[in-house]
Amino acid sequence: MALMTLCKDCGAKIPYRTTRCKECTSKREEQLKDNTKRYNSDRYIRDKANEDKIRMFYVSNEWKKKRQEIVRRDSNHCIICKALCRYEPSNDVHHIVPLLKDFSKRLDNDNLISLCSYHHKQVHLNNIDNKNKLNKYINQLINSDKFVKKLLKIEN
Repeated sequence: MALMTLCKDCGAKIPYRTTRCKECTSKREEQLKDNTKRYNSDRYIRDKANEDKIRMFYVSNEWKKKRQEIVRRDSNHCIICKALCRYEPSNDVHHIVPLLKDFSKRLDNDNLISLCSYHHKQVHLNNIDNKNKLNKYINQLINSDKFVKKLLKIEN
């Protein structure tokens, strides 16, 4: 008899080393496609309002220098992955408070963090736009991962 495990979503028996049954996998893929479409369409609408100002900022030398400074400060690691005891390289530098909300914080070290592509997308999808929401999100990820909780010796 083959080893079996349970589907993450519905709890049905599935072959070992798989995470979801076929039905849940297809539902998950559709959900991810919808999230990506929503993220990209919202991004276009958001950026259209201040397109020139923001676009010019992202090609400026001051942004390029600040971006390198933040990547060095965070040791080229995604800060969320680092909190989860994983060490993924950071691909993006993220503004915690978006430029559209407060353009004056565009070069503020406290407003900039290094993130991998996956977590950068998740931060935008979950509308995390301040430090409290970011810390809450990181704590939620830590508490949902039994291995990390044990590694960090966190009690329930």
